[in-house]
Amino acid sequence: MFEFDDNTPSNWQEYETLFQKLKKSKEMKKRIPDFYFSSGNNGMPWGIWDPKYQPVGIIKVKNE
Repeated sequence: MFEFDDNTPSNWQEYETLFQKLKKSKEMKKRIPDFYFSSGNNGMPWGIWDPKYQPVGIIKVKNE
């Protein structure tokens, strides 16, 4: 999808360790963005801290 070069650095081998740290992060839980509280159709439904995946820092906003 992103067509990265084969030599692009990756931390994929640390995924599980990093994910566990994310789940336990009090700071991340405290700073959950407001848009998560407005819907149940997102990665953190209704703002309840229970990560199911690691965020990648991309959000798509649809303007009408």
